[in-house]
Amino acid sequence: SLLDPQNHLEVLDRFAGAESLALRAEVSALYSEWKQLTRERAGLLGDQRDRARRLDLLRFQVGEIDAAQLREGEEEELEQRRRVLENAEKLFSVASSAFTGLYEGEGHRPAALDIIRSAASSLAEAARIDPSLQPWAQALEEAGFGVEEVARALARYRETVPFDPALRAQVDQRLDLLHGLKRKYGDTLAEILAYRAQAAAEMERLERSDELAAELDERMAAVLDRLGRAAAELSRRRLAAADQLGSRVQREIASLGMEAARFKVSVAQEEDPAGVEVEGRRLAMTASGLDRVEFLFTANPGEPLRPLARIASGGEMARAMLGIKAVLAEADAIPTMIFDEVDAGIGGRTVQAVADRLHQVGRRRQVLCVTHLPQIACLADAHFAVFKEVSDGRTRALARRLKEAERVDELARMLGGADLTGVTLEHARELLERGRQRRGRPSRAAGP
Repeated sequence: SLLDPQNHLEVLDRFAGAESLALRAEVSALYSEWKQLTRERAGLLGDQRDRARRLDLLRFQVGEIDAAQLREGEEEELEQRRRVLENAEKLFSVASSAFTGLYEGEGHRPAALDIIRSAASSLAEAARIDPSLQPWAQALEEAGFGVEEVARALARYRETVPFDPALRAQVDQRLDLLHGLKRKYGDTLAEILAYRAQAAAEMERLERSDELAAELDERMAAVLDRLGRAAAELSRRRLAAADQLGSRVQREIASLGMEAARFKVSVAQEEDPAGVEVEGRRLAMTASGLDRVEFLFTANPGEPLRPLARIASGGEMARAMLGIKAVLAEADAIPTMIFDEVDAGIGGRTVQAVADRLHQVGRRRQVLCVTHLPQIACLADAHFAVFKEVSDGRTRALARRLKEAERVDELARMLGGADLTGVTLEHARELLERGRQRRGRPSRAAGP
């Protein structure tokens, strides 16, 4: 991640601290607000001819919907009325037949009401002999009242059945109007009315576009003023943090055996005529502010500073990364760091300096380190040996965590090769003991 300039700004802001991160969040929010206002204003005015055409269309649509005088539930009522008109003869016939059967009778058949009343009278007479029949007599009498009420209602209904072709044409015409509006503006009358409200709001906005544009200009000016001041303050904080970060990393790298190396955090801004005015200059702006940040490095005197990613030597790269990580350990959000042969091509005091920095970073983050140097391995909390094993004709690479006694042997092999001697073993024990002391752990006897 440190080789990608896209991440350098993030690293610098975390190093600068919580206040800078909060200021950056403010700049991002103001930038988003400014961009949104810019889009609103551009869409508000647009092309004058397009705006005029749009207004004409909206006025026609709103007028067409208003002229229809829609109301919720009207379509269902009209559909029901049309069904009645289409079946008027059948409805009249059914009502008449039912009325005749209930109230008047037909031919030699008496009316149902007469049958019920005759039965009720007979039961009432019989109830004088057997009172248990009285409830049934009463029930039939009440049923007669109900049948009579239904018959009278049917007579009234029969008189209201519409036989009016003109009324049916009006209903069909109204339904055709509603269906036409639905094809244009929505699947239901509620959706048509909602479209009308949206169109009216847009129409009002377009009619007031000049006035609204002036209001947006005022809001944009206020936001831009706040954005410019916040971005300028953020840039000042970044420049100060860049000096501190550059100086501290350069000291770390020098202590790792690259005394002539130089490291710098470049903070640059770009002129942009369409950008944000900040302290009399028009500068390009993004959601993260005005600045482009990049880490620059050179390992040799007389050579110009170049982007960190262009470091040629793997050993220089590893040590530069170690120096940066040692400084950033407090602010960096990366929980685990892996160093592959960070000790390549170094010796003497530089080895001890690298070991010290790895130990320092390891106190705050998990560190995995591939190394061939005992001075580094002795400081680790856990030591794994990587070896090859041939099984069933196949070679596999394995890693195994070493026990305390095995660590002494492994450190001795690092010191003196395959032949373990009393001198190398004793030196290995001393290194391991010093490592325990550096880690703040009590001495332990080497067990099996």
